[in-house]
Formats: sequence, structure tokens, C-alpha cells
Amino acid sequence: MDIGEIKKRLQEHFTDGLVAIVGSGLSMASGLPGMEELAKHLIEMMEKITQKEVQKAWAPIGSKLAKGVTLEEALKDIEIDNPVLEHIVCISGRLLESRERDVVNKVYSGELNLPFTKLLPYLSLNSVRTYVITTNYDRLIEIAAEMGGFGVDTLFPGQYYGELNPDLSRESLWTGKLAQKGKSIKRVFRKHLVVLKPHGSLDWFLHKGRPIRCTISIDAPRLMITPGQSKYRMGYEQPFDRHRDIANRAIDSAARFLIIGYGFNDDQLETHLTPEINKGKPCVILTKELSNLTRKFIQGHTSIIAICRAEDGEKGTKLIYEGKEINFPGSRIWNLGDFIKEVLQ
Repeated sequence: MDIGEIKKRLQEHFTDGLVAIVGSGLSMASGLPGMEELAKHLIEMMEKITQKEVQKAWAPIGSKLAKGVTLEEALKDIEIDNPVLEHIVCISGRLLESRERDVVNKVYSGELNLPFTKLLPYLSLNSVRTYVITTNYDRLIEIAAEMGGFGVDTLFPGQYYGELNPDLSRESLWTGKLAQKGKSIKRVFRKHLVVLKPHGSLDWFLHKGRPIRCTISIDAPRLMITPGQSKYRMGYEQPFDRHRDIANRAIDSAARFLIIGYGFNDDQLETHLTPEINKGKPCVILTKELSNLTRKFIQGHTSIIAICRAEDGEKGTKLIYEGKEINFPGSRIWNLGDFIKEVLQ
């Protein structure tokens, strides 16, 4: 199978019923920190907290991180009432928000392009509404959508005090269009993304016991779920539960999947995603590096095309399809920007 045939198959994947799953790899490619950098930052910042109760709770976590244990693994047994969690969310949120601001400034100045903006027309070729499910807290997908002229449905209508209201959020995307005959105005939806964040977002806060969305950072607890036991308990509270429920329904009804920068390391998300892929629904995985979990998952799946960087670095692309590994020297279609340019355009 040559690169031309592969590109043709990839182009055919972008049709009706496509749902996108986006992981941290996409944000990291734009300059946001990954889990490893976040772990180092937490070690540095937690040392500055003097509360004995917090330091006692942090000690075993910090010890694991210092030994090279991943942040997800170090937090997996932490209970939701552990006093260290609110500090982890606060420190993580501030770091991500600061780095996100740097990325957005580069985007607006023209120094950096968000490839997701150019991907959007291909995600929604024949559809007004496109579902994007992300484990990321940042707002780069929302920004990319608006820069591409798309509306965004976050389930929170409003920018500064948006309360969770999926119906009103959807209704806000209606627009008027002049009918073909006469002067009547036809009510239609503008093209938009439904951005679903089952783990929370940088602009979600808890205000007087209720979840709100505010695009300005405020002095209120952020609604972000960390790895560990809190993911299972907080995940059944609002707004996480509503986002996860709609995400699951979108996955169940999808005809095909595009998975970008996601390492198959979230068992909550995969409760629905894995069975649907196991049914044989076509799936394209695009990532810089294939995680061990992803490699294990794609074995035996003939409906999956996995694309990653070749072992020789950025000089080539490795494609895994129907149990075969094919290297394409000189190609970088594992990179989303190159994928759009070389395959879709």
C-alpha cells in the first residue's frame, strides 16, 4: 500500500457521523504543559505551602513524583476529601491559564497558528453540529473554532456568568437566513461545535454551590477533576455528569472517530468508546507518540488506522493498519498541520 492509497482512505474517513476525541497531545503541540511538566511544577509549588495537614498529605505524592512515577499514577489512590486536592487544582489551573495566555497571544499576533481551525471544515463537511470530546482543561479548541467562524456550544450560555443550561446554550446558536422565495426569514443553526469536557475546564467555577462558566479568572474554586478517586466521585456531579452523558451519547451514535493526541488512558471515557470501536467503527488515530496503552488497544483492530512519528524522529511517519506497520520517510502527516495540508487539502 503506497502513500497515495493511504491518503485516499484517510480522505474518505472525513464524512458524516465523525466524532473527534482530543487529548493533551494537541495542546502540548501548541506549547501547553503536559503531565510531566505539571508534576515538576507541583513539586516546586507545594513546597511553599506551610500548612502541616497539607504537607503531610502531599508527602507520599511528592515522594512518588520524585522517583519518576507519573502524576496520574501518583494520584490514583487519593480520596476526594484529601486536603491536597484543592491545592493541586489551584496550582495546575494557574499554570495552565498562564501558558494558555501565552499561546493565545502568539496566535493573535500571527506568530502561531492553531491547526484545529483549519481542520474544522473537514470535521463538519455535511453537518451543522459537530461533537468534540476532550480531556483537556484549556480553551484552545473553543478559540480555534471561533477563529474559524464556527459557533461553540459549551452547554453554558453566557461568557461571564454562564449557568449550566444545555437547552438554552443550543438555542443561542440559531440564526436567521433569508428564504429562497419571498422575504421571509428562515430559522437555521449556524455551524458549530459541541465541546464536551467531562474533566472540567479552566473557565468553570463553583459559585454559591452552583457551577458557572466565566471566561475571566475569578476567586472561586475551579471545577477541574484531577486523576485519582475524585474522577469517579466528582464525575457524577454537575456539570461533569452532563458533559459525560452527552459525550457518551455522541460516541454511541457516531459512525466513525478521529482521535488526536489521546493516549487511551481514561477508563471513564473508554467505557463507551472502546465498545464502539470494537464493533468495527472506523477510527483514525493521529498522535506524535503512540502510548503503550494505545499500542495494546489497536492490536487486532482492522478498522483502526494509527499514524505516529517514525522511530527516526520527525523525518518520517509510521502508519499501523490491519496489523502491518508501514514507514513513510520524509512525511510528517502524524502532525495535524501537515496532515491537513498533505492529506485533506
